[in-house]
Amino acid sequence: MFRKSLFCIFIFLIISFVFLQFINAKTENIDYLNALNNPPDKPHIFGPDNGTINVEYTFCTDIITDPEGDSIYCLWDWGDGNISGWLGPYASGQVLCESHIWTEPGEYCIMLKLKDSSELESEWSDPFCIIIIDNQPPSAPSIDGPNRVRVGFENTWDFVSVDPEGDNITYYVDWGDVCGGAEYHGPYHSGQKINLYHTYTKKIDLIINAMAIDSHGAESELSFFEVEITRNKKVVIKNLFSDLLNRLPNMLKIIFNFF
Repeated sequence: MFRKSLFCIFIFLIISFVFLQFINAKTENIDYLNALNNPPDKPHIFGPDNGTINVEYTFCTDIITDPEGDSIYCLWDWGDGNISGWLGPYASGQVLCESHIWTEPGEYCIMLKLKDSSELESEWSDPFCIIIIDNQPPSAPSIDGPNRVRVGFENTWDFVSVDPEGDNITYYVDWGDVCGGAEYHGPYHSGQKINLYHTYTKKIDLIINAMAIDSHGAESELSFFEVEITRNKKVVIKNLFSDLLNRLPNMLKIIFNFF
């Protein structure tokens, strides 16, 4: 019985020794392969450096490369507590682009790390920082000008809007006489009074409406300005005289036929 126990112990020791040798050999082989492999190159990030809350912005890398041409995975840290997790795989030699939205104003520094298919990780990219602001829309534009004009005469109206952040402003103006004929004018400085010209061709009562849009795309409320367009008496007389001349030959024929 004692000999049998010694034999079992001996067999166990031999098996353990062989197993350990196998593990060591495998570890050495992995270490050897890792020594031949290199991590992806450190990435670099490009994109906008300022923006507003609740707007999606896109950031791209330069060409990502792995020395051995391995597939690459990427990890984005957006600086606001959101981390993408490993995305991919992507082919070595391409450009990566991802988008993100920030919901609070502040300065956020984005970082990116790569790893290859052998789990070897690159260095973190240098931080790329973006300043996000809580943008407010411009004021509804004030409109000043004649509220009674004549057909065929060019008239001028003044428009002015102020943006809380001092952003440049583009004006959307619908003169009311052409369906789908709205115009965009600008950009102009915040608070700058601008003069816009328009000529009406029909007698009608209508409403000019205008809106201010800042450089971040924030839109003001609409402003309205009523205008009455009356006929130009000179134009009316000229049209009547022209019509009379056009009808004169036919009238002369009738007179000659009558006699």
